[in-house]
Amino acid sequence: TAFRTMWPSFVIVLVNEICVMSLLGSLDQIDRIQSMRGRIWVFETLKAKVTEVMGKVEQEFEQIEQLQSMWLHRSLPSLSILGQIHTHLADLDREEKQAILEGSQATLGADRLEFLRGANVKFSSLQQKLGGLEEWNKDSRSHSEEWREGVGKLLQGCANKGVHDMIEMIE
Repeated sequence: TAFRTMWPSFVIVLVNEICVMSLLGSLDQIDRIQSMRGRIWVFETLKAKVTEVMGKVEQEFEQIEQLQSMWLHRSLPSLSILGQIHTHLADLDREEKQAILEGSQATLGADRLEFLRGANVKFSSLQQKLGGLEEWNKDSRSHSEEWREGVGKLLQGCANKGVHDMIEMIE
């Protein structure tokens, strides 16, 4: 009879023991799940950092492209035009020195001054027509990339002409 009164308690203890054993068997899986959740959090954090860095790199690349466009389509052709003007002035200097050596009266100084004044006025006018440097940004809505490329080709075409033709084209 003692067994009969203890039987329900024995069954409850047995069921509890089975539950504890299954829980202990599942602890390894629970531990793996928690470990994976930790890894997921780490990877999500790293992904957010990489996305942030990638955004910054894309912005920097865009700025580099803008500067490259400005250099290619505005600065280089303008420098080429200025180089042509410089070369012409050097030629005028050589002609004046040659005239002095030959004993003829040198009047090239006045020609040089007139040429330089005209070139300065026309080059300044060209720079005003091209607009400010901030207008060459891709963010600027005033000019498209096609417009910039067209201006670059036009300026390069000017630079490839003779200096007098080039100055006349600038107008």
